[in-house]
Amino acid sequence: MKAFLAHARSISLSRNAFMNGNIRAVNQSTVIIGGDTVFTDKNDGTGNDVISVEGKSAAAGTSSYTGHITLEQKSALDIRNNFRGGITSEDSHINVSSSSVLFSEASSFINSSLNIHKGEALTAQGGLFTSGSIDIGDAFLLLTGTPVNSDDAAFLPTINMADGGFKLMSDSSVLKARDQASVVGDIISDKQATISFGTESGKEGILSEKASRGLAVGLLSGFNTAYRGAIHAPSASATVNNTWWQLTGDSSLRSLKNTGSMTYFTGSAANKVFHTLTVDKLTTNGTAYAMRTDLKNADKL
Repeated sequence: MKAFLAHARSISLSRNAFMNGNIRAVNQSTVIIGGDTVFTDKNDGTGNDVISVEGKSAAAGTSSYTGHITLEQKSALDIRNNFRGGITSEDSHINVSSSSVLFSEASSFINSSLNIHKGEALTAQGGLFTSGSIDIGDAFLLLTGTPVNSDDAAFLPTINMADGGFKLMSDSSVLKARDQASVVGDIISDKQATISFGTESGKEGILSEKASRGLAVGLLSGFNTAYRGAIHAPSASATVNNTWWQLTGDSSLRSLKNTGSMTYFTGSAANKVFHTLTVDKLTTNGTAYAMRTDLKNADKL
């Protein structure tokens, strides 16, 4: 199947079903990957005409979807089983209720919500953009570059932007970025969440020879990972390795372990105010902190 159009209807990919193709859902349609709706033949085994009966599956089964889903006009996508591909969403909402979700293609969410629910996980390798926030419950979000080989040793850079920020809504919320990922957007949490940028030395995914060097330098400045934003998470812990952090506003953390990185206090042409980074426990090794001053005021750590 190459493409399927849903107009004001529901589509459910139920247990043991596999689909490879694109879906476009418009006008308040609903797409469910991993639904429990099944149809059986009431006359199965009788030799009579088929009479379909709708029911609910009680047995555990797994469905798998590969492709790109487009959502428009207050439509909804509920991912409950295996998903690989990309999403383009406008004025719609997406719920992730599976631990086997891979955005292998670039994905965008305009006026759309993206929620990752309890115990689930989402990996984005193609870059993503949302005009709103990404809400992470008791769940895991991993942002990486795009692997060019199956061994995940070399990556193309990706851009991951959340205009409304990354909201870590549980003590068990985890946000990670590594392997040539550039992340833009404030991180917001009042929980004991976990934030991780970069990877330990010797385990980094290297920059692919196929990557544009100019783009890579602009996004990553020679580091494994880049983050631009402020972190408002006074109870959270962050680990930063081989990462270029452009700190764009006052930030607070319970603990920060900063290794082999650059923390660069910066503003914009319209906002040149100084910033303060407040950390209860700071462990730093081989990291530079670039701070500004006008000889009267200055950034603070």
